[in-house]
Amino acid sequence: MRATRTALLLTGMGMLAACASSSENGHAGLDARFGEATRANMAAQFVPPTPEQKSNTYIRPNPARQRLAIKAYEEGEVVLGQVDTE
Repeated sequence: MRATRTALLLTGMGMLAACASSSENGHAGLDARFGEATRANMAAQFVPPTPEQKSNTYIRPNPARQRLAIKAYEEGEVVLGQVDTE
C-alpha cells in the first residue's frame, strides 16, 4: 500500500514537472516565426479598398429603417447578434 502511494506520488510529481516551463515567458523552445502562418493567411484574405472606395465615405440614411430601429429598441424587440441584411 505504501509503495503504491509512493509510486503514485512520484508519477504525479513527474507529470507535473513535465508541464513546467523552463523560461519566464514559457516560449523558450518555439521558433521565432511562430504564428507567422496565421498572419500570412489574414493578409492573403484582406482586400485593400481602392482609392475611390476610400474617398466615398457617405452612406445615405434611410429614415424608414431608422424609425423601425428606434421603435424596436424602445419596445424591447431588439435581439442581440441579429443582423438585418435588407
